[in-house]
Amino acid sequence: MGSPEEKVFAGYPRDLLAMDLGEPLHTLVLPGNLHFMESYALVKFAGAPEEIVEDD
Repeated sequence: MGSPEEKVFAGYPRDLLAMDLGEPLHTLVLPGNLHFMESYALVKFAGAPEEIVEDD
């Protein structure tokens, strides 16, 4: 984080295979159970699929 070329992407592993993440250095974060606000943030700021937000 902090690179001028930084990209933020959230999605399923199969989607990562198709992404052009550029040159290394990369950071991969694998979250566990998410709070609903974390899910919303991933959708809004990182392009995660909206299906990750659980409507209770």
